[in-house]
Amino acid sequence: MQQKLITFAVPCYNSAAYMRHCIETLLSAGEQAEIILVDDGSTKDDTPAICDEYAAKGQVKKMWLGGIGIPLGGFNVIRAIPTFLIVYYGSQYSSVVEGLMPDWLNNAMGVVGGMLPAVGMALLLKVMLKKKSHWCFFLIGFLAYSVFGISAVTLTILAICLAVIIDQTKAHNGPSAGTDDLAPLE
Repeated sequence: MQQKLITFAVPCYNSAAYMRHCIETLLSAGEQAEIILVDDGSTKDDTPAICDEYAAKGQVKKMWLGGIGIPLGGFNVIRAIPTFLIVYYGSQYSSVVEGLMPDWLNNAMGVVGGMLPAVGMALLLKVMLKKKSHWCFFLIGFLAYSVFGISAVTLTILAICLAVIIDQTKAHNGPSAGTDDLAPLE
């Protein structure tokens, strides 16, 4: 499958009036463009039918989110209010809120906070299992940090430089080189 040069994500909620014009305009970009129609639960017009029509032709991809906007909005408001209060009133407010929480909730938050590094490592290892060539970078970074005592900031800068070099090497060797694994350095 050819890698696309650009991806257009088109939000389409009750937008049948201009959907066809929008899609046809984006299709003029040719084979280098990928078009994803994101329908957030349209019900008042033919937006879902238009999305299905173009997806059936294989010209676009369709993603249906089924009215996820309102629940996410409510969730963000619930998170925003305490954050605003803590920032506005400072540490006094956060101390009062922490004092009002029951001990079992404080203990649970401590346990969950202690598990976060393990979850992060599990996610990292899950990604690394997909490509065998990533293990060498993990081991080099681990040894450099734990055995040789190189700081995490220094390792991050070195990793970014190495990623840029590998990316540029792949780009220089062409799109077919290194698609399954790392391209060999010459």
